[in-house]
Amino acid sequence: VYRTFFCFPVQRRHIRGSSRCATMASATASALCCIACNAASCMSCCLGGKCAKAAEEGPEDLTKGVPRLVSFRGRLQYCTVIFTCGILALIFRSNPGDFLSHIAGAPDCDGEGCDIGRLAVFRICFALSIFHAGMALALMGPTEIKPGEYRPELQYRLWLIKTVLFLGFLVGTFWMPNKTFQIYGDIARFLAGAFIVLQVFLLVDFAYRWNQKWVSYDSNYWKTVLVIVSLVLLTASIAWLGVDFKWFVPSSECQLNEFIIVFAIILIVLFTALSLKVEHGALLPAGVVAVYTSYLVFSGLSSQPSNLLSSTVSCNKLRSEESTASLIVGALITMVALMYTSLRSGSTSDDVFSAVQPNGDVELQPGDDGPVDVYNYGRFHLTLLTASCYMAMLLTNWAENVDGSFSIDQGKTSMWVKIVTQWVAVILFVWSLIAPSVLKNRDFS
Repeated sequence: VYRTFFCFPVQRRHIRGSSRCATMASATASALCCIACNAASCMSCCLGGKCAKAAEEGPEDLTKGVPRLVSFRGRLQYCTVIFTCGILALIFRSNPGDFLSHIAGAPDCDGEGCDIGRLAVFRICFALSIFHAGMALALMGPTEIKPGEYRPELQYRLWLIKTVLFLGFLVGTFWMPNKTFQIYGDIARFLAGAFIVLQVFLLVDFAYRWNQKWVSYDSNYWKTVLVIVSLVLLTASIAWLGVDFKWFVPSSECQLNEFIIVFAIILIVLFTALSLKVEHGALLPAGVVAVYTSYLVFSGLSSQPSNLLSSTVSCNKLRSEESTASLIVGALITMVALMYTSLRSGSTSDDVFSAVQPNGDVELQPGDDGPVDVYNYGRFHLTLLTASCYMAMLLTNWAENVDGSFSIDQGKTSMWVKIVTQWVAVILFVWSLIAPSVLKNRDFS
């Protein structure tokens, strides 16, 4: 009963007995599963009837391989934890006094520039970072799963124990000194930068995979669709940058904004022409990177302080029109994108570094869902560690004191992070185009 209810690792077996006992066991197991699992686990487990099946057959033996559905569900659970903590951090950031005044160990700010809401965000993200750092150390090792390995069991199960440990550490952070989290904020800047670079890698990889998928259909219809979609993306990106002139270049004093927009247009034209010139280039990846470039320019200039370039003229017409609701919605959308990036980073088929390969020798058990998916657990948790740091920077304006009002992802630092990310994305894409010609002895297939 203990092994069945809490999904501890046991070999697959059938529970014999009367139908009434089986029904009671199924219902009890489903209820306890909802308590032990988080929201994502509860939806995918209880609504699908998986816990009732576990009560009758026992948990799956993961030492022989992990079904792809189990792998995806496990990664979704970890990403859901990050999203839930992001919502909690957003609440503390928006109105920290009402929530933290009742906590005995709430951060006490007496010094100049001390922000209670920012330190509360750092506490939550620090707990997440330590949790994933510990998981990465515990799960570090070769990708191949050997018989009797503990790593799949620790990765996909023991959620009750992991949840209790994480919540205990999270509560304990509110009794830790503020100096600890000021140091964490400085370290998180660099780790957040690593997550941004990973996002760019995944974007370029996604663009090439999308193009390769449609080309593989070997149909005139799909080739026509590919050209049309590529042209739409390129046209939309240039039009978007054109509209940016109205919002961010209202006068001649906004020369920096004008340079950023014009330089982005020049980059799009150059790497699009290069994509058509090189043998392995394609128009669709250029269109995807062009849209991403336009988005980063818009998002970066939207984060620009109104008085950064001129004390008399506001070079950010959108800044005055933003409300708290729009800031929160934007933060939620960004956190969803953060979850997606984290989820993809652990997928075998989407591993951009090509260091994790499916284990083809693993045989599926009867009733398994889909092909086996094996990936590097330690690398996945390191990615989530950097994602936690990125979330901390996102919700605290990269630890910059913008002004006294509530703001998310605003300020000079946030602006330049996005602008530089745009340039990094273009550099990586251009390198992907010229690398086969430069490194002729290397196989890029």
